[in-house]
Amino acid sequence: MKRIFEVLYSSVVVVCFAGPARAAQPGCGAQPSTDINTYVLFAYSSLQFQGGQNASWGNIYGGNVGVNAVAGSSPTCDVGTSDRFYMSDNTCLVADRLRFGSSASAYNIYYNKTYGAFGGTIRHASSGFTAPLISNLPSLGFTPGRAATASATDYADSTTLTLAPGTYRNITVASGGILNLSAGTYDINNLSSDGNTTVNVSDGTILRIDGAFSLGNGSSFGVGTGGLAEVLVGSSGVGSGNPTINFGSSLTAYGLFFAPNGALRLGGNNNLFGRYWANTITSDLNDNMTFLVPEPSALVLISFGLIAYLVQRRRRSVSV
Repeated sequence: MKRIFEVLYSSVVVVCFAGPARAAQPGCGAQPSTDINTYVLFAYSSLQFQGGQNASWGNIYGGNVGVNAVAGSSPTCDVGTSDRFYMSDNTCLVADRLRFGSSASAYNIYYNKTYGAFGGTIRHASSGFTAPLISNLPSLGFTPGRAATASATDYADSTTLTLAPGTYRNITVASGGILNLSAGTYDINNLSSDGNTTVNVSDGTILRIDGAFSLGNGSSFGVGTGGLAEVLVGSSGVGSGNPTINFGSSLTAYGLFFAPNGALRLGGNNNLFGRYWANTITSDLNDNMTFLVPEPSALVLISFGLIAYLVQRRRRSVSV
């Protein structure tokens, strides 16, 4: 899976592409954005965000929130039903069937049907749209359930574990442990991090995980990065009703977290930076989401999966 960067200068545009160029500004105009990279939360089938119990929680800072599915008899998106849900100016909320509770406030919303009470605040404009929102959704870029990861070596540690890019079976970071991962591609069967752990990555780290990823209570992932590390998770062997990506509580994470075939649980009391995409998305109370798409400040070099660049935390164009 290749990362695509658009480098913008006042008079020169340098682009490395695996597909057509697309603008990635968060805002929406007469129609919602069809660029998945503008969405901090994007669900293929359904999204439920519980919101926050006071003004410091339940915020979406920059970026859009969207659901791709065409509605049946239940909502594809459910926000602000009982607790505060607030989206920044110049962003949009997009869902075919929307449950928009009285505690919700969004700048632009695009919906075709409502579900239940519809009493939230629309601060700018609303309209319908043609569903599904995006006709060609991104894929994982690998086939989960690989023999190579199933037969590789397990690693578990409660102190400090440093692993080079390569192939691994199950990686477990025990309570209080630190996992250091560098730039490059890691092929992993499952990765789990217990409570109060630290996972250090770079903006060039790519985790291709066959099964599931979890980050425990009080932990951190990618702190100090621009949120470009990719956590691509395939749901292989994950039982029905279990999350493919699972966040605990009171944690901080930076990155692109992607589970197109599974469930992403955002947990509660969390500060989450980057982009979070999955088949289904649910949350507990008191999460804040911050959209991060950094702009490279120098020419991007893409060669054999290695990416050399300098990053500034700006809202511009990055694709997978």
